Amino acid sequence: MQDRLARLERHNRRLTLAVTTLGLALASTLLMGAIRRPTDEVQCKALIVLDDKGNRRALLGVAEADQVALTIADSKERTRSSLFVADNSAAGLSIKRPKDHARVILGVDPDSRPALKLTSEADKPVFLAP
Repeated sequence: MQDRLARLERHNRRLTLAVTTLGLALASTLLMGAIRRPTDEVQCKALIVLDDKGNRRALLGVAEADQVALTIADSKERTRSSLFVADNSAAGLSIKRPKDHARVILGVDPDSRPALKLTSEADKPVFLAP
């Protein structure tokens, strides 16, 4: 009778341990899934993208005069292009040389009139439309 009771108690301990382990594994899996769930949005004032060396290569944010801009820089952090929308509804794209002014500007003014400007190294207009 004691052998049978001892076997029954061992079996009960093993069963309790197995059920507890299975419950912990299931709870861990559910919690990990809840933690890794992707978010629907990210809110920040600026988003900065860095390269492997820590250099700022892109910036998305609000610039001066409430102008929202995406700027892309070269490996020396010099702005090479910008896509922007101003508070007055003007929008545009500018492309620059590394140590120079904007060489290509394509935009729409607040009155929805399009414009294209190409400039020389001396910042003189080479082409201007309209």
